[in-house]
Amino acid sequence: MEGGVDISTIIPIVTTEFLTHAVEQSELVETNAVTKFQQTCPVRILVRDLSSNDSLDPKDKSYVILARNLSENITLMKEYQERESLMKSMLRTVEFDVKFKDDVWREALISFCQKIHTEEGVLFLQKVQKYRKAPFNARTKLQHNIYETFIKSGAPKQINLAHELVEEIELRLQKGQATVDMFQNVENNVKNTIMFDILPRFEQQYNFTDDSTSESSTTEVEMKSTKKSRSSVAFIQL
Repeated sequence: MEGGVDISTIIPIVTTEFLTHAVEQSELVETNAVTKFQQTCPVRILVRDLSSNDSLDPKDKSYVILARNLSENITLMKEYQERESLMKSMLRTVEFDVKFKDDVWREALISFCQKIHTEEGVLFLQKVQKYRKAPFNARTKLQHNIYETFIKSGAPKQINLAHELVEEIELRLQKGQATVDMFQNVENNVKNTIMFDILPRFEQQYNFTDDSTSESSTTEVEMKSTKKSRSSVAFIQL
């Protein structure tokens, strides 16, 4: 092509046959374009025939191609999906926290975990719950108890943690920190394990999510319950 740029080097799909078909169909077409940096990006194109003489050979006609870069749309969609996933995760956590405060539900979960020999995570969360409510002077003793029972290597109820999380707690202990959120990262890790691994099996067995629960699966839990249910509403702003 003299005095110009071959459009097929920018939008490889563009050929004379494609242009003719696109004009006849008058449809938007999504394809890929190549930038001057040789990077591929998604585009949506629309083709219009500028020739006034329909009898001309398609190769001799003039066309205008309107192309819109869709990269921003894809980025926005990914961001939306990530925010939606984060929102769902936060809602699951809030729902779990509300349930975990209920004595009957929590004891039923502990009992279930003991049957499948995975109770250390739930017992850890229960201990951390008490730690958060304890006065500052009492937290120092409690934090060492939690570390010795659940976190250090060879602990009697050792939970499965990444080495970095264990080091984080050990460093805080060395510095004598007794902040309320000392075990926050470990707590998040344990909650995720319970919510995505143990909780589905627990709720399936006890049918907590089904209104038509069978008497045999829920009698034990219902007989223990002596408290009125309380509704909880959580507002999350991202």
